[in-house]
Amino acid sequence: MRIARRLLNATFISLVNLASGVIGFWAWHLGGSTNQIAVQWPVAVLTGTAIVALWLVLLPRLHRMASGAEYVVTFLIAFPLGAAIFTAVHYVMTGYLTSLGNILAMWAILIPQVLIAGAIWVASPREWPTVETGLNRRKPSWPGSPASAASSSRARATARRWRHGIKPIWASSWRTSAAPS
Repeated sequence: MRIARRLLNATFISLVNLASGVIGFWAWHLGGSTNQIAVQWPVAVLTGTAIVALWLVLLPRLHRMASGAEYVVTFLIAFPLGAAIFTAVHYVMTGYLTSLGNILAMWAILIPQVLIAGAIWVASPREWPTVETGLNRRKPSWPGSPASAASSSRARATARRWRHGIKPIWASSWRTSAAPS
């Protein structure tokens, strides 16, 4: 299971790298600049970094990477996998195999893209506030107070009720406790 997850994540990173290279190529092509690398590389790195960082930070249930070590392994798998995907796509589109220079250029986009996105992922919080982790819950007056256990059980009960279609959290007629706050 872990191997399949790493392969899927590496495939996603490789496809994003390929797509960001194409976006960079079109930016150079539409811009009319004479220096392709000066336009294509920054555009490809920025778009690829943004997509991978958003995927890592906002969609953790899709990638399910638990640690930086797993991210590094996925990144290392993305190198040969990305080269294989790029070579196959290039062959289908042009009718001939790509050069080693194009593969190295693709890796030159991949390295900063994944390093920057990984740094953003490491710096981001692991859990974003949700209904289950207490988005609409009042904080207790001190850590470890009896109110903190009661409020977390109320939050779990609220989340269960919400999932099953019983009145949502913001309904004014619904109360979680009998005592006024």
